[in-house]
Formats: sequence, structure tokens, C-alpha cells
Amino acid sequence: MRTPLRWCLMLVSIVVLVGGSVRALGEDRVSGDDPAPLQVVVTSVSGQSVFIDKGRLDGVTAGMDLVLHPSDGSTIHAVITIVSAGSSRADLPSGVEVPSIGTTGEVMLPTSAAPPPDEPAPDGAVGAPETTVPEHPPWKTDLSGVSPDDPLLAPVSRQKPEDRPTKLSGRAYINSRLTHDGGSGRDATFTTVRMGASFTVRNLLRDGGRFRFDGETAVHHDMFTGRDSETEVNWRLERLSYAFGGEDYAPYRIEFGRFYSIYLPELGLIDGAEAALQLTHGFTIGAGAGMIPLNNRDRDWDGDFGAHVFVNYESEKPGFASATLGYQKTWHDWEADRDQVVGRVNWRPNDQLWLFGSFRADIYDSGDEIKGPGVELTELWTQVRYTPVKYFGASAGYSRFRWPELERGDYRLLPVEIIENGRVDRMSLSAWMKPIEDLRFTASFDYWEDETNDGTSGDLTVDWSGFGPDYPSLRATGFFVDGNFNSGSGFRFEARQQYRSMSAYLGYEFFQYDGVATLGGDDSHVRNLVRGGVGWYLGKWYLDFSGDYYFGEEDDVYTLGLYISYRF
Repeated sequence: MRTPLRWCLMLVSIVVLVGGSVRALGEDRVSGDDPAPLQVVVTSVSGQSVFIDKGRLDGVTAGMDLVLHPSDGSTIHAVITIVSAGSSRADLPSGVEVPSIGTTGEVMLPTSAAPPPDEPAPDGAVGAPETTVPEHPPWKTDLSGVSPDDPLLAPVSRQKPEDRPTKLSGRAYINSRLTHDGGSGRDATFTTVRMGASFTVRNLLRDGGRFRFDGETAVHHDMFTGRDSETEVNWRLERLSYAFGGEDYAPYRIEFGRFYSIYLPELGLIDGAEAALQLTHGFTIGAGAGMIPLNNRDRDWDGDFGAHVFVNYESEKPGFASATLGYQKTWHDWEADRDQVVGRVNWRPNDQLWLFGSFRADIYDSGDEIKGPGVELTELWTQVRYTPVKYFGASAGYSRFRWPELERGDYRLLPVEIIENGRVDRMSLSAWMKPIEDLRFTASFDYWEDETNDGTSGDLTVDWSGFGPDYPSLRATGFFVDGNFNSGSGFRFEARQQYRSMSAYLGYEFFQYDGVATLGGDDSHVRNLVRGGVGWYLGKWYLDFSGDYYFGEEDDVYTLGLYISYRF
């Protein structure tokens, strides 16, 4: 058996070869729309959605690709769906594990497709073009009464909706994944193919409105040796809405259909309508109501209806501060179910300090048999980031989660003990430093506690890119985990190569842990993981191929993934 060190050396050699191939292929292709990565951090999570710390002021727009890198070394692909001045939201595919707050990633910002202008020839140089004044019709504007001190250009006024063209933008995609488990005598294969499209039609009715659609179909096929195979087909309509207003010419905004509120996305999917009115000094008030689909694969109904009101604030100084406070009441089968208050604060007083916080509190009455009358803090997310100098930064975060007492189908079958006492509190600390330009150290530590246990986890990561753009950047991480189901330590190594619109990565992970045995007690395990992938932007096309292979004493699992999307 090869030692982990020999594995690492072999992986480095392979990535160098793959990186050289990537560069050679990239040199044969000239593209003016190569995406430029924008570094982002996950600031909050809600259901299958994540929020990041970059928004409209940073150049982020809806429809852009988001790539996240959780601490386990995996890669998550998502699409930006909602953008505000200083933050953005992305919805993860169903079944994908939601990353923790503080997870880093990149938003791919397409650069300008216009080629750079030709460099002008020096004065007097041979072949320099002659300067001529093109012919033009006589000037029609009478400037005889204009003072020479007045500006030549008049203020630019925004076009009215009826003067704008109708524009279509969006993407179509195929995402497939195959997993085979052959460890410890098992023989099972799981296949998932997801096909969908999302698009926006702007100014469809010449009123400045936006028609949005997002839907997909998924086929899940499971095969087990000695058993009949199982196939499930799901059709999911994630969004079908029309919104108008919210611009300079209209202080109001109305959206109806199936949508996520741009002010309170924490409420989840709504089948109804929402209206907002912009006031002075950055304030907006609004209200909405509609049916509430379940958070399952089909997004079907289970008799839930809700109504909400909110007030939103955006500072006049872009990106300085924002805050939202809302209240929602829901009914299940027309009987009162939930009363909740939702709030969010984002404050960036300067380039060094950034604070974020969000909460969800449930209000109970005498009809709630488990919780009893009162107010309970159901969810709390807080984070502060401080970067005093460009080569050092740190962050601290705290979160709390409790299960609410609801008749809604997502919570109705939870055990009474979980609703009554279940909680998860987590404290996170992280810091990074760059002693030199090509070297970065990152350390993180998490402490968690629930109603029965507590535990810790941490890691130390070293990133090195000093070999130059023609060679891979390297990442090495040592980590430990003390959890409910396993405790142990290990290390992972990863190499990445980026050239223009192409990228490749390859990594290895070694994890030795003590897991909870089926019949009680602990059982020691060693798990190895080899992970790799190649991604390529080809104009409006994006292709990504990835693969994982777990092997060890009881593991023999491989997974292959293919993601293809087309932007239009």
C-alpha cells in the first residue's frame, strides 16, 4: 500500500501535467469573455439558500455562477438569484449539503468582451495614420447664446420603459451525478440527472417589468443487488413571477406569482404577491401574502398560507448599512400556525470592519402545547470581520438554532423531545495572514453544543502560489473533528491550475477516526479520498467534470459528476 506521502507526490505530478495541458489548450483559444473570480464569503444560510458578502456594488448580478469551497475540500456550484447593494443570495440544488457560515468561494464576473484599443504610433513614425476631420451635416443647435463657461454635455436622463428594448437573459443546464458503493459487501448504484432552465425577460410589456422563470426536472434511479431498482421523477417549478416598479420613475414595486421576496428571502418560496413602497432617506415598507410550498423536491402544497409585512433600510451611502425587519403570520389548513419576527442587519463602517447579524423569533400562545406561551429565539446568526491591514484579518461568529413547533409538514413529524429541548449553538473563530504575496495561512476553530453533547473542530491551511501562473497553486490542510458520530484527525492536500477560462484541481485526503459502532462502543476507521475535476468556460458554455473516490478498510465508493450550462 502506498503511503500518504507517496500519494501526495504522485498527485502533484499529475496536476502539473494536467495544468500544462490546460494551459496548452487555453493558448489555442482566444476569448474576450473570460470570467474573473471575485472572492466571497458565506454570511448566512437559510434552508437550501446561502447569502454572500458581495452584491450589486461589487459588480454581482443575478444569473452569475457561484463556486463555494467548504472545509471538507469539496466544491459546490450554484447560481446567484437575488442581489442587493452589499450582498447576494444563491439557491443550492436539492440534496446538496449547505455549507457553514464563513465558507469561502468565488463569483465569476465576466470581463468585457471588447478587445483592447490598438496602441497609437508615436508622432512622426512611419505608417502613422493621418488625422482627418470626417464630414458631417451642419450643426442644428443654435449655440450663440451659450456662455463659454457652461458645460458642453447636458445631464444624462434615464430612458423611460417604453423607450427601452426587451431583453432576454438566462441559462439552461444539465447536472448529472453517479455514485457506486461497493464497500463491505455492498453493491448499490445511485444516479441523478437534473435538467432545467432559468431566465429573465426584462421590459416584456414595455413597463420596465421583469418576467422570471426557474424550473427543472430530476430523475433519480437507485439500483441494489438482490432488490428491485427504484426510479423517481420530480418536476419542480422554482420560480414563475412578474415584477415591475422599483426604479427611479416608480417609487413602488410589485411582484406576483411564485417568487422569493427580495426583502425577506428568509421566508422561503411564496405563491402570491408582494408590494413595496419606497420612502425617503432609504426606507421601504411593504406587505405580501400567498400560499407557502413545502421545501421538498416537488415544491408542492400542504395547506399552508402566510401574510407578512416589513420595513427595509438602505443607507444613502452605498454599502454602508442596511437593515430589514419583518413579521409573518401563517395558517395551516386555515388554522393559525406560526407567528414569527425576522430581522437582518449589515453594517460596513469602513474597509476594515464588517458586521452582519440576522435572527428569527417565534411567538407562541396557549394553543402551542409543547412550547407554551412566550417568545423564543429560533435562529440567530452573527459575524464580525476585521481586516486592519491588507495582510491580516480575523472573524468571529455565533449561531443558535432551535426547532419551532409548527403544523407545517416540514416540522409536523419531528419528535416531541427535539421540539421541546433541541438546540444547536455554535461559535466560530478564524484568522488569516499573508506574510508574503504568494503565501497565506488560515486557521479556524469551531465549538458546538446541543442538548446532549458538545464538540469541536478546527483546521490550519497553507496556500502557496509562488511557482508562478504556469504552475499549480498548492493547498495543504491539517484538521481535527470531535463530533457526535465520529472523532479523529487527518490532512488533505490539493493542487489547482487556472489558465484563462480553464481550471483543473486534484486532491487527496486522509482521515483516521473513531466512529460510533452499530451495536454500541467505538469502531476505528481509516478513510482515504481522491478528488479531482476540470472546468472550462467556452464562450457562453460552461462544462465541469468532477470525480471522487473513497477507499479504505470499509469504503469503496466512487462518484462521477457532469455539469453543463449555456448562458443566453
